[in-house]
Amino acid sequence: MKELSLEKRNCECCGGNDLEPVYSGENYIKDRSETYLFRQRVVICRRCGFCFNSPCPTKEDLENYYVSCFSINEAPPFHYSIDARIDALKRYISKKTTFVEIGGNQSGKFHERLSEYVGSIQNVDLNDECLSNLKTIDVLPKASVDVLACYDVLEHLPKIRDFLQACLRVLKNGGIMMVEVPDIKFYSNNLMLFCVEHVNHFSVHTLERIASNCGFKLIEVRRATSSRPLTGFSAVFKKENNNDFDEAPTEYLDSLACLKDGGEQVERLRSQIGRLQERIIQLNEEDKKVTLWCVTDFLYKIIDNFKLPQNSIVVDSDIRKRNYLEDKKILVRQPIDCLEHIKDSNLLIILSPRNKMNILEWIKKKTGKSFNEEKLEIVGEGLYG
Repeated sequence: MKELSLEKRNCECCGGNDLEPVYSGENYIKDRSETYLFRQRVVICRRCGFCFNSPCPTKEDLENYYVSCFSINEAPPFHYSIDARIDALKRYISKKTTFVEIGGNQSGKFHERLSEYVGSIQNVDLNDECLSNLKTIDVLPKASVDVLACYDVLEHLPKIRDFLQACLRVLKNGGIMMVEVPDIKFYSNNLMLFCVEHVNHFSVHTLERIASNCGFKLIEVRRATSSRPLTGFSAVFKKENNNDFDEAPTEYLDSLACLKDGGEQVERLRSQIGRLQERIIQLNEEDKKVTLWCVTDFLYKIIDNFKLPQNSIVVDSDIRKRNYLEDKKILVRQPIDCLEHIKDSNLLIILSPRNKMNILEWIKKKTGKSFNEEKLEIVGEGLYG
């Protein structure tokens, strides 16, 4: 197990250091070769209301983690809407557009569709499991890119301004930067605070102010029509100096309320996990079977300091996860190899809410069984998109 090195941060929105601790947590996350301990301490800047982690993992340690973490499974359902992304891009692109996506991970399907509308596409990603053209944008020529996109990237970066300055360098004058991030205004209704890899927690105002300080002008915001409308917003920036933005005196109070509500959602999750652990033990004593489906951070919380009984199995259709839990001496099985156990289970625990319908339909098709409410638990349902 590797514990990430931490370093203190000042506010990258206003430069202040009057920081109020609001939430803390920790989680173990495993990549393809190592288990990492992420410690989380979320603070809010009393001066401007920007929320971020301090101390947070160093840039070097985070890069080492992202190089070998599991890439996104491209099998549908996708975790974002390709149609929404293309619709948002259409007014800014043409067949001559040079398009670069940073942190695209497994974006093959998205890029395949997008290729109908742009001249060239490059994918920049550290992860060595991804089909990326480049590992960093630093090798791109100055002022060579028309449109640059970073979807669900900025929340992972401990040095936001350095990253945005690098983006500014490669964009042409008047070039477009498309950004999507989780929206702190939604934290009251989701489990984004459970994502310990997120070291920044943006509102539209704080993201605009940080980007403005780096030479970008906000020209469009989308919420309901962003590619992940349940959790975030999309923002379009233009390479253009802009120091004319309105102060938001209520930003501190608003963001503080969102963080506290988000913390309550995580506490509800912990309570649900505690109840599930008790139920798993009870069913084992009654010699009844349990199936836990999907290897996610939710699963890791369930088995943290908790030994799964013999009558409980873990399944995941992603073959790469087979040895994910070997440090816990748990074999992750393929669902197709466990049909009888699944069919006979008195409790099915689904740990990926967005895949719920696909999983239940697959079980019905393969075994003929439908799980009623008494025998089905969806961890994080209604809270995590």
